[in-house]
Amino acid sequence: MGKYRRYARRKRGRRKLRKLLLPTSLVIALLYIVMTLTVAFSLQEGLVRYDLIGDRIVNVTLFRATYIAPPEDRNYTVLVTVGNETLRFTIPKGSEWKTFYLRESRLIKVHGEVVNTSFRVVESPVNTSYPGPFINLTRIGRSEDYILTQYPLEVYFVLSTQLCNASVKAEYGGVDMGSIRVEYREWEDGPVNVAEVSCREGSCLSKLTNGCIYSYRVSAEPTIAGILKLRFENGRLYVRLLDNPWITAVLYVVTVLPLWVYVRKRERTPPAHPLRLFRDVK
Repeated sequence: MGKYRRYARRKRGRRKLRKLLLPTSLVIALLYIVMTLTVAFSLQEGLVRYDLIGDRIVNVTLFRATYIAPPEDRNYTVLVTVGNETLRFTIPKGSEWKTFYLRESRLIKVHGEVVNTSFRVVESPVNTSYPGPFINLTRIGRSEDYILTQYPLEVYFVLSTQLCNASVKAEYGGVDMGSIRVEYREWEDGPVNVAEVSCREGSCLSKLTNGCIYSYRVSAEPTIAGILKLRFENGRLYVRLLDNPWITAVLYVVTVLPLWVYVRKRERTPPAHPLRLFRDVK
């Protein structure tokens, strides 16, 4: 009878496996749903490349000027040097602690990737130039603040990089891509303009604007073999499971199907005949 008891215990174990199979499948399904909503994989760099072409511009804005000491009864001039070019700003005459919100902007075309700046008050008794921030021209929309304090003034400047007469150029390989999307602003708080650029034979090229771009965002939705959907945003290429739910569906089937097969196979295993068990006991 010992073998019969072992058979009974084995049968009870099969019932437990069958009862656990459904909740286990539901837990695995929930796990894959969470993965679908959250997981993204970065892909090889260089499959999609883009560049914005145009005139590199530094926008120098004299935001405000304050007389911090009793000034002479005349205007003052501030010279701002960016690279090899110099801009001239005029501060109207005023009294001590008088603040002028001038918001006067000048554009200056520069070359290279990084330029230095300097500031000087012409009519000041201290005829000294003060070094300002270095401007990285490769970062469109980057702003640098600078406060010049020189008797009798405190002057606040904002220097930002812009791209004028801009065109977008993109190249890609190993993926299929019908177009790229460029969203850009022509000034800091301006409306968002959208340009759809068609692509063919591995390249995209189009003029965006005759004005200047303050900030931009480049995006695209390439595919591989027409099946795997990718996303490209500002130089980063990645795949989201949310765009490809078939990936998690396949993973779920590959994970759960062997469990179902294993349980069904154990259920179908024929038990030993009771008479045979009785003969074995005797």
